[in-house]
Amino acid sequence: MKQRIGNAVITIDLRVCIIPFALLEICNHFKQMQTGDIIEVISMEPGIEKDLHCILPKNQYEIVCVDAPLAQRGARVVRLRKIGEPTGTRQRDGSFHETL
Repeated sequence: MKQRIGNAVITIDLRVCIIPFALLEICNHFKQMQTGDIIEVISMEPGIEKDLHCILPKNQYEIVCVDAPLAQRGARVVRLRKIGEPTGTRQRDGSFHETL
């Protein structure tokens, strides 16, 4: 895994990781990211995009690129950009009410 701070690009290589722990690490990194920062995930799992959609906050990221430069080895690269947090208030029941 490599990191670059300042216009951050965080690369997490799941090819050599235990997936549940790596997904937790992705979640933690995402929380610390600033708007515009990019996280790059390299994985052998064909369903990695679905996993990322399940663990990351909705409407706070966009998929910048899905690529297979390592296709000869079966790997995929997914790049996500943090686009900011919605404005509003979090309720006690966990729901979120957006301010318009």
